[in-house]
Amino acid sequence: MFGHWINRTFWAVWGRSLIRALYILVALNFFLAALPFRLGISKIVNNMEQDVANGPVVIPDKMYKILIAEDDSISYTILKKNIQKISSEILHAVTGLEAIEICRNHPDLDLILMDLRMPVLNGQDATRQIRLFNKKVIIIAQTAQVLLDDRKMTEEAGCDDYISKPIDYALLHELIKKHCN
Repeated sequence: MFGHWINRTFWAVWGRSLIRALYILVALNFFLAALPFRLGISKIVNNMEQDVANGPVVIPDKMYKILIAEDDSISYTILKKNIQKISSEILHAVTGLEAIEICRNHPDLDLILMDLRMPVLNGQDATRQIRLFNKKVIIIAQTAQVLLDDRKMTEEAGCDDYISKPIDYALLHELIKKHCN
C-alpha cells in the first residue's frame, strides 16, 4: 500500500519530466548517429574502409615471383589479393608435396609463403626438402596455430621468417621488403 502511494506520487511529480527527458535523449541519439553522414564524413569513412580492404599501398622496387603454399582456398584468395600488387607471377600449391614440385620446376622463385599445416606433407617438412636443392629462395612460414615453439621450429626447418594468422598485411609487406631486397 505504501509502495503504491510512492509510485503514484513519483509519477505525478516526475513522470512527465522523465518521459520528456527520455524523449530528448532518444532524439539526440538519432541526431548524433546521423551527424557524420550529414557532414559528408561517410565518404571519408568509406574510403578508409576501401583502403583497409585492399591492403596497404606498396610501391615495389621489384615484382616478385611468389609461391603460395596454402590448402585453405579462402586464405589463399585473400593472400593472393593482398600480394598481387608486388608480384609478377603467383603460383599455388595445396600440399607440401606440390610446393616442393613447383619449387623444383621454378628455380627462379623469389618467395614462398608456406602454410605450416597442410595435408600430405606439412610446411616444415616441405621447407626442409626445398632447402636441399634451393637455399636462396625466401620462405616465410604462416600459421593459424601460434605455439611458443613454432618460430624456433620454422627457423630450424629453414624458413627465413614467420607470420601468424590472421595475417597483418602491412607486416607481411615489411617482411617481404626486408628479405627480398
